[in-house]
Amino acid sequence: MFKVLIAEDEMLVRVGLKNAIEWDKFGMTVIADVPNGQEAWEVYQQDAPDIVITDIKMPVMDGMELIGRIRETDQTTKVVILTCMEDFDLVRKALVHHVSEYILKLEMTPEQIEKLLSRLQHEMKTSPQRPSPQHLESEHDAVKENLIKDYLFCNGYTEREFAAKVDYLQLNLKPTRMIVCAMEIDQYWRLRDRFQDQKGQLTRRSLLNVLNEVLRGYERGEVFHDEESRYVMLFSFHDLLSEQQIYENLYKIIDHIRKVMSTYFNVTVSFGISDIQSGYGALIRQYRQSIQALERKFFYGPGKNAFVERGDNELIGGELREKLLGLAEGWEVGDGYKKLLAEKIHAFLGDGSALSKQEVQKQFMQWLLWPISTLHLARTNRIEFFTTYADRIMNAETLDEMIEAYRQYLAELARLHAQKRIVSREINNVLQFIEANYERDITLEELAELVQMSPNYLSGLFKKEMQQNYADYLVQYRIEQAKELLLGTYLKTYEVAEKTGFTNHSYFSRAFKKITGSSPREFRRQWMVDWSKAGESDDQE
Repeated sequence: MFKVLIAEDEMLVRVGLKNAIEWDKFGMTVIADVPNGQEAWEVYQQDAPDIVITDIKMPVMDGMELIGRIRETDQTTKVVILTCMEDFDLVRKALVHHVSEYILKLEMTPEQIEKLLSRLQHEMKTSPQRPSPQHLESEHDAVKENLIKDYLFCNGYTEREFAAKVDYLQLNLKPTRMIVCAMEIDQYWRLRDRFQDQKGQLTRRSLLNVLNEVLRGYERGEVFHDEESRYVMLFSFHDLLSEQQIYENLYKIIDHIRKVMSTYFNVTVSFGISDIQSGYGALIRQYRQSIQALERKFFYGPGKNAFVERGDNELIGGELREKLLGLAEGWEVGDGYKKLLAEKIHAFLGDGSALSKQEVQKQFMQWLLWPISTLHLARTNRIEFFTTYADRIMNAETLDEMIEAYRQYLAELARLHAQKRIVSREINNVLQFIEANYERDITLEELAELVQMSPNYLSGLFKKEMQQNYADYLVQYRIEQAKELLLGTYLKTYEVAEKTGFTNHSYFSRAFKKITGSSPREFRRQWMVDWSKAGESDDQE
């Protein structure tokens, strides 16, 4: 018999754990249950238990010290941690000592513990050595996840082979009336920062443990980790015949998951839901549907269910139009600018591409650029504003977040515009002439003739009022226009150079990098999601 030691200062938890499990079913016996680490250490020294189940926070000697002492003595004793969510910093430290598993007290069930004990029994029977530190997940869960991912993403199995593997692993999955749900943690970075888990391993494992526990209670689904903040669940409703029953059961599971995520992780989650199909061969298509549906979170907002092919494009389009047109109304820089922004919004909404997050994102990036040059801000302000707000636009998870970032951007521009030094009539005429003719060669002599001044006098006046010389201003203005073309068109960089008044492509690239810190190609790749159509592979900088 394998010997088990339980160390837990909460009597109800300790006694409940000891009496709720049929230990002999796993070839185990509880040799002692003690309230602190010191007594546990004394039992360990005397009886050398095979498994130690311990709380982390205990009087006299805490669980961290107990685990450390055990590992100084041997590396084969199985150690299982009992913990609460607020103890995760300590759990992270305990992982260094190669613990076998941890259990959340509030989620602890006899079924969960029995599954863990079954795994430990198998490990101890088949190998006297502890599992490698790289293999902290349960073997069964790792095999399950690899199987599903190999089938969905790598064509690793035929449909028949996959079905055989599902049966062999006894997964809660049947090839009849299946639904795939993609779940995304809203504002995932907050959860990761809360756990101080930059690599995400502890967060990922914790979420999978909880999701697996919830799904086991319903016996009709499996879950795997897809991407950093996304988990995918495969459900089968083989025993339900009506669509209404299926969705009622699905909503019940989803609501349970939402409650658990809110209670134990303090996060909201969004779901993308596929249609109902039968046959494992449909899973790949259903997975894509669930991801496609999840992308509608950008329009719906976080914490909601989104379904594939529900015919809501018209609804989304109406909300998008209303929200975007409200941007122009809120810009208090002058009726001319307000009208120009409204025209740009109308043009975007009219081209039929507004129902894609990527297209909306790309458009907002363009809208960041044109006011900067139009309002004649100083170079330092331009760089600071574009970088700060471009980051916010690119990282926005929803349309509302993106709109709010742009509102703040316009408000800040309006504030700077109001503080801007008033220029003379002559310099204002020069600036307007540059805006209208920047695509062609503009000489200082031409500008001097325009305002009836000598070139030398105009040069000095321009530098005095604009805090930079005429040539530098012209180059910077052209670069701002080039940025808008790079983000808003599929023109190659040499074509962008020509359209912004640069006759020499090499000079354009050097000037662009000097002002922005990156080459035109790097700038485009940095700020846009997908420019595969841009044809840049043949474009030499």
